[in-house]
Amino acid sequence: FGGTTVTLTGSNFAGATAVKFGGVSATSFSVVSATQISAVTPFSAASGAKDVSVTTPIGTSTLPSAFNYIAASPLLAISTNAAACNPIGSAVDMDVTLSGVASPVVAGQISLQWDPSKLAIASVSSGDVPFTQVSSVNQAAGTAVVLTTVPPGGDGAVVQSKVVARLRFTVIGGACDGSGTSVGFLSSGILPTQFTDGFGGKIVPALTGSTGFVVDDGAPVISNVPANQYAQAQAGENGFAVLSLGTPTVTDACAPGLTATGTRSDGRALSAAWPSGTTTVTWSATDPCGNVSLAYTTVTVNPSNTMDFQVAWSGTGFSGSMSRSLSLTMFGGLGTQSRTASANASNGNAAFSVSDLPVDSYTCATIEDSARTLRRRVSVSDAGVNWSATGALISGDLINDEVIDVLDWGAYVVRNANADLNGDGVINTTDGNLILANFGLRGDSVCGGSFTEPPAPRTEISVSDLVAMGLPELAGADLNGDGWVDGRDMDMFQN
Repeated sequence: FGGTTVTLTGSNFAGATAVKFGGVSATSFSVVSATQISAVTPFSAASGAKDVSVTTPIGTSTLPSAFNYIAASPLLAISTNAAACNPIGSAVDMDVTLSGVASPVVAGQISLQWDPSKLAIASVSSGDVPFTQVSSVNQAAGTAVVLTTVPPGGDGAVVQSKVVARLRFTVIGGACDGSGTSVGFLSSGILPTQFTDGFGGKIVPALTGSTGFVVDDGAPVISNVPANQYAQAQAGENGFAVLSLGTPTVTDACAPGLTATGTRSDGRALSAAWPSGTTTVTWSATDPCGNVSLAYTTVTVNPSNTMDFQVAWSGTGFSGSMSRSLSLTMFGGLGTQSRTASANASNGNAAFSVSDLPVDSYTCATIEDSARTLRRRVSVSDAGVNWSATGALISGDLINDEVIDVLDWGAYVVRNANADLNGDGVINTTDGNLILANFGLRGDSVCGGSFTEPPAPRTEISVSDLVAMGLPELAGADLNGDGWVDGRDMDMFQN
């Protein structure tokens, strides 16, 4: 019938100037490549096979009976842009489309009907060129007659598919199942739906009314919402309280049986213990049309959190009893908390707790034996009662610059006060071996802050640079007196 996009495959298509179907030029075509053309078939009132030809600068090639036209049947159909669900007062547009007509159409009458308690017609406008319209509307009865014509003196329009009238309705009622919201045709009566061709003939198309659409103007109603809760932290729960909230009731005109879903602002299950501070529960109910209702319950719990630390100093040779003052940071939603904690280690292992932390959801901590180890960043977990953090400390950062390098070796050689890394009360090769084992390692950034890259490990440094850095005492590690503290000095010291 025409208007179909087809792909022609062959050779030497470059520079093609014409594509024809049954001797009629294609509505449009484009040369995709030297072997492929995309073309839109022209209108044909007659069905049957048609020759297809392609003309190029080197000639015309014809493929007999290559495309078969199938006669179409006239059809008048109403389509709608209605959404999946439509509230009262919304506008719904509908197109009345005529298709499958072989002869030119000059006029037509379209008799429409609808439920006036559900839809109110807002406007009727002309369809595609060349059709214009006049209409008579009876909203009380839910009917309209639309007379569509081509301009006086026109030759009519060949209708492969054209909108002959456009309708706009306002939703004034409806149902959850979509009943009562369709628009249909009157095919009989004083003014039945039909068209006239350019030869005075009658065209009676098949009629397809619009489909109904769901009207749901009401969001679900949430009632019996649990009251806001206030509780003290329960013994043994470390800033948490265990309490149970009831479940709200949900009613909806279009969707009975809906339930509310509760989501906690801390991301935990409703059955989980409640942390210190205020947690908001958002109750939500959504009907099939996407209407959403929300309600809220808050749970407020006091007072503070405790974090348990398990710390191990990496390496061997640590004293059976070693006291250290550790620098800690703990990061959560409220920001960073800094603390200093005393740890009594046995053979390089210590356990201690910090119990004065604000109530928060902690995610990260750092641990450092300042001027002895690198700063280590560790994750924090909820152990059920207390927060828990476990980390391994790397010894050797005597300069406290978050890198273990020749500067720290120099501090060890000159017997820096912190060089007793293993805590046995003396500075000896065991401490030096810890520096050598960790040489080149760097510390972690703090939690919650911008990342700061530690300096690159130094394998050598001049005595003049040590003075400029405010570390003149490390010049004593220049054992060979060449003005540098480097690997040669390290070898001399060990040997």
